[in-house]
Amino acid sequence: MIRLAFRYAASTGNPFSMLISRETGSPFSHVEMVLSGADNNARCFSSREPHGAGFEQIDLSDPAKWLITAPMALVGDQEALACGYCLGADGKNYDGLGLVGFAVHNPAIHDYSMIFCSETIAAIAQHCWSKILPAQPWQISPGMLVELAKEWVLPRAKLLA
Repeated sequence: MIRLAFRYAASTGNPFSMLISRETGSPFSHVEMVLSGADNNARCFSSREPHGAGFEQIDLSDPAKWLITAPMALVGDQEALACGYCLGADGKNYDGLGLVGFAVHNPAIHDYSMIFCSETIAAIAQHCWSKILPAQPWQISPGMLVELAKEWVLPRAKLLA
């Protein structure tokens, strides 16, 4: 039962998060894929600044910090494929420079050997869940993922506010 957790930029106190929020026009600056566990001790995967892609136990229980989706509507081996993608991406460096490329719409700035958070989840959606994206994974922001996730959750499920 995979869910997505979106971090409100204002809850971080981080100027970098606020810049991401401002540039993307979204209140969110980060996204995690929730693999298992309760919200107060969730096993997650994402790419995090400055360390890069990896697994982490995170307390997602504060609704002032996190918006968590209903479970993704996955079929067959799509959940296993997503977990396999995470294992393969584990340890990839964080692509801070790619965020500059995202902001100025210049793919030449993007480093394909590195990855940032929303790119990670968008790539999983595209390659493991067979989702059609409106742009390349590195061009998808956390705010765009929130809107896309509304179509990816289990039928009749809504984003939790």
